[in-house]
Amino acid sequence: MEDIEEALNILLYMKKASFSISEDLIFQIHSDQIEIAKPFYLKYNIQPYNTFDSFYRRFELSDFGKRTIVIVQGDNMDIVVFNNTETPASYLFQSGKQDLRASNYYYLKKIKDIFLPKIVGYMDSVHKKYILLSPECGKFEIPEGNLFEVAYKIEKSLESTYKAVVDVISYQKGWESIIKNRIIRSLEVIGESEDRFYWLIYNLEQLIAITIRDYDVFLASHRHETILQQYEREKDAFAEKIRTVLGKISTNLLSIPITFSAALFGFREISEEC
Repeated sequence: MEDIEEALNILLYMKKASFSISEDLIFQIHSDQIEIAKPFYLKYNIQPYNTFDSFYRRFELSDFGKRTIVIVQGDNMDIVVFNNTETPASYLFQSGKQDLRASNYYYLKKIKDIFLPKIVGYMDSVHKKYILLSPECGKFEIPEGNLFEVAYKIEKSLESTYKAVVDVISYQKGWESIIKNRIIRSLEVIGESEDRFYWLIYNLEQLIAITIRDYDVFLASHRHETILQQYEREKDAFAEKIRTVLGKISTNLLSIPITFSAALFGFREISEEC
């Protein structure tokens, strides 16, 4: 494969000379429209996008690692390069400065896919809300939010957050109830429900760290086999009952109260305040 820097210099030159760049990567230079041939991108193993908006809408997790992603209109004097190596990282070319927007979007999609299903009782696909069900804290809703905006808004790397997620989901079952209660108590003070998803992601690493600490303490004073047996018995019966009810009323969730008459997890002995 040819030296990618050669291709990046060509794209940067085209960007600076253009008045506009279409989503099909057609460069408007004066009165001429110039489109770089596809073999050029294949030669340098590049997947180009004209803007971040286009990248956010079209990028899939399965795309990562196959080709170097280049976002041409990322900044005034640079283009954004999202590498195709094992560890996600994006930077500005030519300045070399770190860029978080592309890599954070990748991590955010990964967190959404592997973590949220572990704690969410029900996904209201009609209203795009995650429903958390907790015997201690009740029913709590987190609007899905716009992943584009969250990735763009967060000004810290989500790499360590993703690593924390991978760490906690490798634990034995039981931590889910603890972190769910902590999430609810942390986010219920947020005035605008639309902001909950952002604050969940922003504080998730810290919430996981506290959960792991408390869970280790809890396991030290309880037999995990007993906990797991009770967890499995109660989880399936309760969760299925709630999903059935919510599925029937998914178009009117807010108007119908739900009475929690059974426990989702067998952690009633947790003495900590949820």
